[in-house]
Amino acid sequence: MQRSTISAGVDAAWTYFQFRILSYLKSCRGSVLPTSGLEILGRVLEAIVNANSTNSWRRIFIIVAGHISEELIRLSAEDERLYDQVQAQLPLHHEQSEEIGWAAIPRGILHERNKRRKALLAVQIRTTRIKTRRVLHHRALWYIHMLEETKRGQLISYWDILPASGMFAYFILLWLIDAVFALVWALLGLFESLVVDPPPSPLVQ
Repeated sequence: MQRSTISAGVDAAWTYFQFRILSYLKSCRGSVLPTSGLEILGRVLEAIVNANSTNSWRRIFIIVAGHISEELIRLSAEDERLYDQVQAQLPLHHEQSEEIGWAAIPRGILHERNKRRKALLAVQIRTTRIKTRRVLHHRALWYIHMLEETKRGQLISYWDILPASGMFAYFILLWLIDAVFALVWALLGLFESLVVDPPPSPLVQ
């Protein structure tokens, strides 16, 4: 009786966590890695405590690998779109540079050209960020495949809380690396804006 009560309580808690908290986190862009780690840890805990749950590593890996694969498809599509934008704008900038050369041009035209250059740099930064995220998500997927080979044919036991916690920590680490790279590129873009287009000096009339 007590065992069934605990199982029912765990099942209710997991259902609430999965459909309220986890679903909300999945809807946030860039949160696939931490939510995948949470899902692995939650499903392993459920399998340990609730005897009626699906006790299968393979089932967990299929679900999480599917989420990461979907994110990789989305990142690949966005990468291709940004690449096309860069390739479409580069010839225009090269032609303008060859035509004008070192000739003196009005400040207004120079400002507009620099604005276009900054827009192009912003797209290139976004492209680099997308490529970095693709690498991190590929590593997460490869990690899942390696663990799937290790756990092939095994049922989930109490000791499996350790590898599940390790996977959660690894996915959080990948997510933190992504966040650090995003901050670095944001600071780089800010620095470029300040250097190329600094605020007017009050001493210059």
